[in-house]
Amino acid sequence: MNAQPRNLRRALAALNARLGHRGRYLLCVAGAWEIYGLGIILDPRFGTVRGVGILQNLAPLHWWGLFWMLCAAIAGTYAFASKPGRDWIGFIAAALPALVWAGAYLVSWISQDYPRAWTSAGAWLFAALRLGVAAGWPEHTRQEQRK
Repeated sequence: MNAQPRNLRRALAALNARLGHRGRYLLCVAGAWEIYGLGIILDPRFGTVRGVGILQNLAPLHWWGLFWMLCAAIAGTYAFASKPGRDWIGFIAAALPALVWAGAYLVSWISQDYPRAWTSAGAWLFAALRLGVAAGWPEHTRQEQRK
């Protein structure tokens, strides 16, 4: 019998126990934001360039991609917080770029620079709100989970 699958299952079970459901959610968001930030750096989409034009007055678009990636790295790090409630910095870091994007798209829509930006503003706002909901989830201790 091959021990590798069994060892992989043990490692995944240990990781699962270490993260908890809050940490798993935060780690998934961090991964998505890393990819999104890299996409902004390498090949920004037309709607993104047009929708966040106001931000480009503050910094070049590739810096905003790095901002997404930095926030994602912070969120991913705090996904491994050892005790419930210590991950709040990770949730703030994950929500921050989505809120900045929502605000930029909202300004773009209100100013009519990009009339369809209201859909992106709403999508990014709700992405941040989902993080707020997940940040409010209680993390059960191992004794509570066994009951």
